[in-house]
Amino acid sequence: MSDLDDSIANTKKAVELTPEGEPYLPMYLNNLGNLLSYRYQRTGALSDLDDSIANAQKAVELTQVGEPKLPMYLNSLGRSLSDRYERTGALSDLDDSIANAQKAVELTPEGSPSLPMYLNNLGNRLSDRYQRTGALSDLDESIAAYQRAAQRGLEVRLEESLISASNWLYTAFRREAWAEVVQAYDYAYQASTRLVQTQLTRQHQTQWLKQSQGLAAHTAYALAQQNQLPEAVVTLERGLAQLLSEALARNRADLEQLKHIGHSHLYDNYQQAVTDWHEAQQFSNSLEHPTAEQSELILHRLRAAREQLDNTIAAIRQLDGYADFLAAPGFADISAAVKNTALVYIAATQAGGLALIVAENDAITPVWLPELTVETLEQTLDSLEAPYSGYLRAYDNWRRDTKDETHRTEWLNALEQTTQLVWQRVMAPIIEILPESAAITLIPVGRLGLLPLHAAWTPDSTAPTGKRYALDALTISYAPNARAVRAVQQVAARIPADTLLAIEEPLPVKANKLPSAQYETKTVISTFKQHQVLKNKEATRAAVLKALPHCNVLHFSCHGLANLEKPLQSGVVMAHDKILTVKDILDLRLNGIRLATLSACETGIPGIELPEEVVNLPAGLLQAGVAGVAASLWSVSDFSTMMLMAYFYDRWRLDQLKPADALRQAQIWMRDTTNAQKKAYFKQLLSEPTPTIPNETKMAQETAKALRQVIMLKDPKEREFKHPFYWAAFGFVGV
Repeated sequence: MSDLDDSIANTKKAVELTPEGEPYLPMYLNNLGNLLSYRYQRTGALSDLDDSIANAQKAVELTQVGEPKLPMYLNSLGRSLSDRYERTGALSDLDDSIANAQKAVELTPEGSPSLPMYLNNLGNRLSDRYQRTGALSDLDESIAAYQRAAQRGLEVRLEESLISASNWLYTAFRREAWAEVVQAYDYAYQASTRLVQTQLTRQHQTQWLKQSQGLAAHTAYALAQQNQLPEAVVTLERGLAQLLSEALARNRADLEQLKHIGHSHLYDNYQQAVTDWHEAQQFSNSLEHPTAEQSELILHRLRAAREQLDNTIAAIRQLDGYADFLAAPGFADISAAVKNTALVYIAATQAGGLALIVAENDAITPVWLPELTVETLEQTLDSLEAPYSGYLRAYDNWRRDTKDETHRTEWLNALEQTTQLVWQRVMAPIIEILPESAAITLIPVGRLGLLPLHAAWTPDSTAPTGKRYALDALTISYAPNARAVRAVQQVAARIPADTLLAIEEPLPVKANKLPSAQYETKTVISTFKQHQVLKNKEATRAAVLKALPHCNVLHFSCHGLANLEKPLQSGVVMAHDKILTVKDILDLRLNGIRLATLSACETGIPGIELPEEVVNLPAGLLQAGVAGVAASLWSVSDFSTMMLMAYFYDRWRLDQLKPADALRQAQIWMRDTTNAQKKAYFKQLLSEPTPTIPNETKMAQETAKALRQVIMLKDPKEREFKHPFYWAAFGFVGV
């Protein structure tokens, strides 16, 4: 803040020392107005805003029509007047703001990169006045300004096209103008797709995908309101995990291979087209206030670069194996993923939630979820209000000090109360529609992916725990989108499950010891004739990366962590505290792995920066060629995880259940059986010889003995592990 104060003081001095008539004076005045506006945004001091308007007004008065910088000064003045209107409600300020915005647009050449921004600002202010006065002429002019901004932005400034289309979409959504929402989204989708295609780094792609978060959900809601259900499903699919899907497409196509199959010219053309686009953008950005002639030149260069990129992509798609390169999915792609499972998209909007169930024969059923709004979801996750702090806040408090009993109690209460809300607001209407015991793949949109939807519950006096859970009614898997489901279905169809790589408690690490890891690993490897174990100091990041391509089943018994702000850095902890990250997994090109079990903490949490991208370790593994992943949403108990994993592998390998159903059965057993029933189960295992043939195994006797010894000390009548904390952390991702 002190730097901003000093900057304002210095700029004031520059204004004071500059004589009237000096050509730089308007620029200094405009800069001072902007700085004062920034300080107002920080402090709320109305005097700063008044001074900002006064300086911006003087800058405009001192600038002749025809001066290239005049539209910028008008735009700055209009923005500050709009801020004062929002603060005081003075309609005269809004009127003046609109007049200045209109003048800025009139004086700006058609090909100027600044024009979309000025049009967007004009659209925002006209929309504000329409909301205030109800004047339909303002509404019409607002829509025209947004549309023109979005359209021109596609040619000269993609980011402004995306911003203006987003603003247009949300204003239309609030008016329930559903067809208009769809129209605005078309521009937003084009802009975001082009931004992703033409950004050379993931960091830059992420920057612009932030702006598009939530747009697909609101557009799908609008389409469903018009009974355009296939279009609604496709819109959600296209808006989900764009970076993941693009990476899947790139990996399958492998552009590098073009150089080795006689098409190196296409590889070079693609790289050159992207480079030309960026150079044209940089040239555009270097001209802060271009003349009409310069604007025409910018427009010509950007159009040429875009045409070259589109033509190159079209040419690549003509090659065998490249037909889907960077192609947007259609409903046929989604339908192909509906194989032994129904896809269930779930999204929250400002007006309420929507689930779209896609079943066989292309049947689509909408399920309206009126209590699932963006606001109620945010409150559930982040609230600080009584009776409990939000789900994420309660968890974060406990995770910071897991020995604090108060924080532990608050977290367990938040988990239980949140999952009850999830039943009411999300899962109950979906369960009513689906057949009993149906296999479904949930595709939660955005921050819904942070919640254990399979653990949603309602009171039920007939159930052993007094509660009926979503996983009692359905076999639930998760996926980032349908394209990922289709890709891993193909992996599962061709990859056996006969060669295991097990990672057992990498050491040394700063995290707590995992005394149950050795027993868990013994049970897992007892089910595989072919296995490799990297334990303790052998389990280095380098050793694991080297071993990964030589197995088709993975089991990690170690610590994991989630970096919600930088999800690419989430991963599992290897020896010497080195992290095997999502990024490491994304860089692999595996032939295929049937199953990866991440028996570690927080391995399934998606990032919060781009929640619709579903960037977490399971998604990274899917992209790298893993068909199915069992991963956790919170820090899990070492002992209960060992028990759950042991039972899961028995059900998968012995009973030959599908992995998702094996995990479901293990979770139900953990939850519902009493301590006495668990003790009897382990005793029975100890009395039986352990088979040596894979798929005919029982859990290792050492593991059964260790589990029985602990259970013997507990009240036989109690269900020690009935709370969702012990069994619901794990979800199954993929097939």
